[in-house]
Amino acid sequence: MNKQQSLKDLAREYVGDRGLAADAGNSVMSISINMDDSTAAHLMKRALRYEDYIRTIKFPKNSGLADEIMRASDPSLIAQFDDLVDRMNAELKKETPTEEKNAMLQQLLDDFWKLMG
Repeated sequence: MNKQQSLKDLAREYVGDRGLAADAGNSVMSISINMDDSTAAHLMKRALRYEDYIRTIKFPKNSGLADEIMRASDPSLIAQFDDLVDRMNAELKKETPTEEKNAMLQQLLDDFWKLMG
Protein backbone atom coordinates (compact mmCIF):
# COMPACT_ATOMS: atom_id res chain seq x y z
CA MET A 1 0.00 0.00 0.00
CA ASN A 2 1.45 3.36 -0.97
CA LYS A 3 1.58 6.33 1.37
CA GLN A 4 -1.28 8.18 -0.30
CA GLN A 5 -3.54 5.14 0.07
CA SER A 6 -2.63 4.75 3.73
CA LEU A 7 -3.50 8.42 4.28
CA LYS A 8 -6.87 7.84 2.61
CA ASP A 9 -7.52 4.91 4.92
CA LEU A 10 -6.59 7.04 7.91
CA ALA A 11 -8.92 9.79 6.75
CA ARG A 12 -11.78 7.34 6.33
CA GLU A 13 -11.29 6.24 9.93
CA TYR A 14 -12.02 9.81 11.03
CA VAL A 15 -14.73 10.83 8.60
CA GLY A 16 -16.51 7.51 8.14
CA ASP A 17 -17.72 6.34 4.79
CA ARG A 18 -17.34 9.74 3.18
CA GLY A 19 -13.74 8.91 2.37
CA LEU A 20 -11.05 11.32 1.23
CA ALA A 21 -11.77 13.65 -1.70
CA ALA A 22 -9.51 15.99 -3.60
CA ASP A 23 -12.04 18.76 -4.12
CA ALA A 24 -13.97 20.93 -1.72
CA GLY A 25 -17.37 19.70 -2.80
CA ASN A 26 -17.30 16.39 -0.99
CA SER A 27 -17.54 17.11 2.78
CA VAL A 28 -14.07 15.88 3.62
CA MET A 29 -10.54 17.17 3.87
CA SER A 30 -7.80 16.20 1.45
CA ILE A 31 -4.16 16.51 2.44
CA SER A 32 -1.55 15.90 -0.22
CA ILE A 33 1.69 15.24 1.62
CA ASN A 34 4.92 13.34 1.32
CA MET A 35 5.94 12.17 4.80
CA ASP A 36 6.08 9.15 7.05
CA ASP A 37 2.78 7.70 8.25
CA SER A 38 3.18 8.64 11.93
CA THR A 39 3.69 12.29 11.02
CA ALA A 40 0.83 12.14 8.56
CA ALA A 41 -1.35 10.59 11.24
CA HIS A 42 -0.67 13.48 13.59
CA LEU A 43 -1.56 16.08 10.99
CA MET A 44 -4.59 14.18 9.69
CA LYS A 45 -5.99 13.76 13.18
CA ARG A 46 -5.61 17.48 13.82
CA ALA A 47 -7.14 18.45 10.50
CA LEU A 48 -9.97 15.95 10.49
CA ARG A 49 -11.09 16.85 14.00
CA TYR A 50 -13.28 19.35 12.20
CA GLU A 51 -14.64 16.89 9.67
CA ASP A 52 -17.60 19.08 8.68
CA TYR A 53 -15.25 21.65 7.17
CA ILE A 54 -13.70 21.15 3.79
CA ARG A 55 -10.21 22.26 2.93
CA THR A 56 -7.26 21.00 0.92
CA ILE A 57 -3.79 21.58 2.33
CA LYS A 58 -0.95 20.76 -0.04
CA PHE A 59 2.53 20.46 1.38
CA PRO A 60 5.30 20.71 -1.22
CA LYS A 61 6.70 17.34 -2.25
CA ASN A 62 9.96 16.47 -0.51
CA SER A 63 9.75 19.60 1.63
CA GLY A 64 10.41 17.70 4.84
CA LEU A 65 7.92 20.09 6.39
CA ALA A 66 6.14 17.62 8.65
CA ASP A 67 9.42 16.01 9.65
CA GLU A 68 10.61 19.45 10.73
CA ILE A 69 7.46 19.92 12.78
CA MET A 70 7.71 16.54 14.50
CA ARG A 71 11.49 16.50 15.03
CA ALA A 72 12.05 20.12 15.93
CA SER A 73 14.19 20.63 18.98
CA ASP A 74 11.73 23.26 20.18
CA PRO A 75 8.65 21.32 21.40
CA SER A 76 6.58 24.49 21.21
CA LEU A 77 6.67 24.23 17.40
CA ILE A 78 4.00 21.52 17.40
CA ALA A 79 1.91 23.62 19.79
CA GLN A 80 2.29 26.62 17.48
CA PHE A 81 1.26 24.50 14.51
CA ASP A 82 -1.77 23.20 16.44
CA ASP A 83 -2.70 26.79 17.32
CA LEU A 84 -2.62 27.76 13.66
CA VAL A 85 -4.83 24.78 12.78
CA ASP A 86 -7.27 25.85 15.49
CA ARG A 87 -7.29 29.43 14.18
CA MET A 88 -7.91 28.22 10.63
CA ASN A 89 -10.80 26.04 11.72
CA ALA A 90 -12.26 28.91 13.77
CA GLU A 91 -12.25 31.01 10.60
CA LEU A 92 -13.98 28.21 8.70
CA LYS A 93 -16.80 28.17 11.24
CA LYS A 94 -17.52 31.89 10.86
CA GLU A 95 -20.38 33.08 8.71
CA THR A 96 -18.33 35.33 6.48
CA PRO A 97 -18.26 35.81 2.70
CA THR A 98 -16.06 33.31 0.89
CA GLU A 99 -13.58 35.94 -0.31
CA GLU A 100 -12.99 37.25 3.22
CA LYS A 101 -12.69 33.74 4.59
CA ASN A 102 -10.20 32.75 1.89
CA ALA A 103 -8.13 35.88 2.58
CA MET A 104 -7.99 35.07 6.30
CA LEU A 105 -7.07 31.45 5.62
CA GLN A 106 -4.33 32.60 3.26
CA GLN A 107 -2.98 34.89 5.99
CA LEU A 108 -2.94 31.99 8.44
CA LEU A 109 -1.11 29.82 5.92
CA ASP A 110 1.39 32.65 5.45
CA ASP A 111 1.84 32.73 9.23
CA PHE A 112 2.46 29.00 9.16
CA TRP A 113 5.21 29.30 6.53
CA LYS A 114 6.80 32.11 8.55
CA LEU A 115 6.71 29.81 11.58
CA MET A 116 8.53 27.16 9.57
CA GLY A 117 11.21 29.68 8.56
